[in-house]
Amino acid sequence: MDVGTGCLYININYIHTKINRIIALSIVTLGTLAVVFIYYGEYDEPLINSEKSSDETISSNEDFSANDHMKEFNMIAKQWTYEPREIVVNVGDQVVLNIKSTDVTHSFTLPEFGLDEFGDSGINSVLKPNNEVQIKFTADRAGEFVFGCDIVCGKGHSNMLGKIIVQ
Repeated sequence: MDVGTGCLYININYIHTKINRIIALSIVTLGTLAVVFIYYGEYDEPLINSEKSSDETISSNEDFSANDHMKEFNMIAKQWTYEPREIVVNVGDQVVLNIKSTDVTHSFTLPEFGLDEFGDSGINSVLKPNNEVQIKFTADRAGEFVFGCDIVCGKGHSNMLGKIIVQ
């Protein structure tokens, strides 16, 4: 091989390698952008399409007959908040939360009270769009208890918290 042919081979090989690098970098960049959008993206449509189904009730094995110590609250879950964010009740109150998601699938998690749908300690209920879930528990101890969403629902998910104050 003479010098001219060798230089041409090196140039062609260099160009071919550079193109492969650009293609590989483009694929990695597009993949990363897709993951970032899925995790942090704003959603105009529900992630899980669901038709309105029957309402669901989650409660502990306690008698919730209407009395003076029953406090009922209607709540909305939406990106990235609960309304109301703060609920105040008294020790011994029977608490009923009627929660409805207005946009995407969320959850309501309150580990200190009640039972979840699997019978485990703590409340952890999935909130599908446009379905109301009723959660019942007794506020049996004083304190401030944080509730939140544990289904990733967009870029503000980590701020989707609220508080139940039991006096």
